[in-house]
Amino acid sequence: MTLSHHEQQAFERIADELYAEASRFDRARTSATAITANDRHRIVAGAAFVVGAATMAGAVLVPKITAKGLVVVALLGYAAMFSAALLWCRRPPCRNQTGTR
Repeated sequence: MTLSHHEQQAFERIADELYAEASRFDRARTSATAITANDRHRIVAGAAFVVGAATMAGAVLVPKITAKGLVVVALLGYAAMFSAALLWCRRPPCRNQTGTR
């Protein structure tokens, strides 16, 4: 049994509305809950920067048995901060569907 012209148009309209609603729901769900790879890189970079800063600050607290120990700890902290800054800047800013941040 075939559908009449009016029934076919109604069916297509309902299907289009359902498809549009499903895509809006999917965009809202993914943008609200998902942590993107860009976000993960930013979190890791921020944490590495904080660890590097703490290491550089901790270099002052290292017993001054040798001057080399102080320099090594300070350089490790600087390296961690520098690599974190590079990781932060390497990723472009995340943009959503509308083109805004």
